Amino acid sequence: MMGEQQRGGKGASWRALGAMIPADHILRRIDGLIDLGELRHALAPHYSRRGRPSIAPELLIRMSLIARLYGLTSERRLCEEVRFNLAYRWFCRLPLDAPVPHHSTFSKNRHGRFRDAGIFRILFEQTVRRCADAGLIAHKDAAIDASFVAADASWQRKMRDADMAAPRLPRPVCEWLADQANAPPQEHGVPARADDRFGYRPKRVAADTAYGSAAFLAFVTDRGTIPHIPVLERSEQTKGKFPREAFRYEREQGRYVCPAGKILPFRGADRRAGFLRYSASPADCRACYLKRKCTAGSNRSVTHSEHENVRELVRGEMQTPLFKRSMRLRRGVERVFADAKGKRGLTRLHLRGLRGAEEEFLLGAAIANLVLLARPDARPARTRRPPPVPERIDHMARISRGRFEQSYYATIF
Repeated sequence: MMGEQQRGGKGASWRALGAMIPADHILRRIDGLIDLGELRHALAPHYSRRGRPSIAPELLIRMSLIARLYGLTSERRLCEEVRFNLAYRWFCRLPLDAPVPHHSTFSKNRHGRFRDAGIFRILFEQTVRRCADAGLIAHKDAAIDASFVAADASWQRKMRDADMAAPRLPRPVCEWLADQANAPPQEHGVPARADDRFGYRPKRVAADTAYGSAAFLAFVTDRGTIPHIPVLERSEQTKGKFPREAFRYEREQGRYVCPAGKILPFRGADRRAGFLRYSASPADCRACYLKRKCTAGSNRSVTHSEHENVRELVRGEMQTPLFKRSMRLRRGVERVFADAKGKRGLTRLHLRGLRGAEEEFLLGAAIANLVLLARPDARPARTRRPPPVPERIDHMARISRGRFEQSYYATIF
């Protein structure tokens, strides 16, 4: 039976406990931003209607928010901190005479009811909708990035194919197998999750060169978004030989022409990698006076991406002032990772399995959005340097600059 969370208590009044918490405390500001009624409604089918009342799920969720906000990765330590910290008790609705749940309660509920009901996904989406209502998400610009987070795993204990036939498998492995069996087939061109749930489709997407592959650029443009992403070039990886730019591409004839004027016709395609291959004749290369500068093999081959037209489009976009502005503002997304690792304890995952990793990332993203929403209204305005050459920045870049800098901190995935 689902337990209820009550305010107040016999030992000390709730008003006296709240009076000890400063008015500008971060937990007091976050408390006014979360609504656990939706979470309780989602959890209701996972509790029995009879029996002894359980620990209120709102208490466990509030304690989980405290753990991620203050970087408490140990649930044992979390319970100890809540026991004597007045601000934590106030946020968790725990009177001074109320006991703190045992640390094992988190594992029992997280691996069961919370995971089945998708509680942390619901909590995260609540924060995204609040950011949208507050005007912190603009539908013009977006920035994406990634960071390395170590998993709670060991190479020495990795499982091989022969180990999968064991009668008893670890819980993360069983969950992964169940997800693989129940997952729908992946189809090309499926809309992004943020577009499905929030109608979020920005006009421009900024990222660093690591995202500049032809396949990803085509993925972005297929959804009607302009990629402000530097094209990933490999021209310098030629070991002193002629780069691909030294060969002239004739689109109408579907062929390349080498610096010596020889033809490189189409020889085949690697559809999985997304490349078309053009190769010269070994006889032409053998008699060529430029062979030593061109290749060390019997003949020279040149690869051509299936999405080369998209790469050309992005190369042209890279010369615009708006692209350079996106590259400057893209760096702000790194602050989210810096806070998550330096302040929120996300340097290493402490939950195992794909579902455990997803829950930690969802909770961390929810905290990032809540901290953004909980900023004091009377904060001093940041002084920003004016553009170096205003006449070279178009009207769209000037009017969208402020909106982008307010929105790129909100985390959506």
